[in-house]
Amino acid sequence: MANLKVLRRRIKSIKGTSQITKAMELVAAAKMKKAQDKAQKGIPYLDQLQKVLGKLSKRVDPKLNPLLSDSKGTKTGVLLITTNKGLCGSINTNLLKFVSNTYDKEKTVFYTIGRKGRTFLAKTGRDLKADFEVSDSPEIIETNSVGKLLTDDFLDDKINKIEIVYSHFINTAIQKATKFDLLPLSALPAPETTEDEVDYEYEPNAQEILAGILPHYISYTIYQLILESRASEHSSRMVAMKNATDNAKEIIKELTLQYNKARQALITNQILEISSAAAAMEK
Repeated sequence: MANLKVLRRRIKSIKGTSQITKAMELVAAAKMKKAQDKAQKGIPYLDQLQKVLGKLSKRVDPKLNPLLSDSKGTKTGVLLITTNKGLCGSINTNLLKFVSNTYDKEKTVFYTIGRKGRTFLAKTGRDLKADFEVSDSPEIIETNSVGKLLTDDFLDDKINKIEIVYSHFINTAIQKATKFDLLPLSALPAPETTEDEVDYEYEPNAQEILAGILPHYISYTIYQLILESRASEHSSRMVAMKNATDNAKEIIKELTLQYNKARQALITNQILEISSAAAAMEK
């Protein structure tokens, strides 16, 4: 009888857990759709912005804009974008493993968005310069302060390049830890050229236009990669919660089978005891 009570409690407990994971799966699915749509809409704009900057940078002497070439710094600056919450599969594990395998502890300065990354850097004794709080559904204005600090540190010759490590959203099932080269702008892909390409004239001049666009480009790039990280987070959490719900259902099936077998055995023993007692009384 005691065994039946234990099985009943376990079945009830796992059913309650499966209801929670199912609810979390549905919430993550709704958030994923919104985050995915938002991230996808921003990709064409960022691509076009990079093309414009690529063309402008070819018309400007790197000596006139320090963001176009390497600084005199000796360390690499890395903006690490992770999640604030757990229960989202291996997304943070992959990011942190990528950081450990890629960057020298003594030659890297870190900036973080997300509690998981901040905690990892503190535990591993890495150089954390700043941590930024960004909302779950961010707006571009939130990244202006991030971009300004990264740019200032680069211009002050504290670091020689800036990279962003984030979770690149490929599809619902696949998110990849990825590095994006932000500064200097020499890291931008070379613009494609065609024979019939128009030779634009810039007013007042290419240097001033480039200087005006650069802060927006830096902030928008950070914003876009945060959106991709959010889409990756919600996708990974949705898949993780679905797997947890499916596993709970399988465990419930196995426990229910054990419960039915134990109950049947108990009933059989009771019938045998009654039959034996009845036979003894007849004698």
